[in-house]
Amino acid sequence: MPINASRLIMTLLLLIICFQTAFLLAFPDHQTPLSKSDLIIIFSGSQTRIKAGFTLARDGYAPNLAISGYTLNHLVSTATKHQHPDDLVLLSNGKSRSTFEDAYNTWQIVQQHQLRSILLVTSTYHLPRAYLLTRLMLLGTGVDIQTYAVKEASLRSGGKGVILLRSKLFINEMVKFWGSLAEMTGSMISGRLVLDVPYVFQTSQFLKKKMLSSPILPS
Repeated sequence: MPINASRLIMTLLLLIICFQTAFLLAFPDHQTPLSKSDLIIIFSGSQTRIKAGFTLARDGYAPNLAISGYTLNHLVSTATKHQHPDDLVLLSNGKSRSTFEDAYNTWQIVQQHQLRSILLVTSTYHLPRAYLLTRLMLLGTGVDIQTYAVKEASLRSGGKGVILLRSKLFINEMVKFWGSLAEMTGSMISGRLVLDVPYVFQTSQFLKKKMLSSPILPS
């Protein structure tokens, strides 16, 4: 019996989507116990994430803290708005326009300061993609990665509006999952951040507008 190419492709796509959905749903919805790390790294996107990161610093979970995409001046300005230990070391890093660049910045910080463990702070819905990209960037380094999932206030209730918002965020993450992998692959092949290329950045922004829904929460 000859193989139907279109049916084979559809079957493979369905399997990929099933595996991807399983991966995104695999992360526990409860916080696992934390141990001390060398660095608290916050993937920027909401003030809730930043507040949670500084709370972890006050609780003594790491002597160093960084917010992806924040310069030193921006870090200092942000730190003054949050109570934090006097001896907390703020580590600046490069610009960030995407979750992949968040992971790339994390890799740079780890290499520059010879860190052996990190505590990744981001929103619950964003965590699977953020963790995967960070894990891939730190592959082979032996760096231990812990995660802290921040529950956004807008997602804590169970009303119909919240269910719809969660659904939109989940679908967006499924789409962005492949965009992030493509960005990482392109950057590794070219040896530069692909979003530095003007037409790539413009194309990325265009595709986001066309393919993603527009929930209230940042991504």
